[in-house]
Amino acid sequence: MCLHCYFLCAGSCTACVVALHREESAIYTANLGDSGFRVVRAGKIVHRSQEQQHYFNTPFQLAVAPSDMQGLVLSDRLAVHLLWND
Repeated sequence: MCLHCYFLCAGSCTACVVALHREESAIYTANLGDSGFRVVRAGKIVHRSQEQQHYFNTPFQLAVAPSDMQGLVLSDRLAVHLLWND
């Protein structure tokens, strides 16, 4: 039998996906864990994503989930309308 059959290769990550919709002047976002984004207008932060953590320094992460939790969505999803030059 080969070596990779004896060991579980596992990993995980946080993620932030931002899609710009130019005609609507909006961004659509999905954020999981301590990754994130900010909308800056005239040098000031007008919106920022919220961190998602189980507790300090333990962010939610994407990973291969146990079978009883597959399909569960925990990401923070929203739409933010933008102004010119944001």
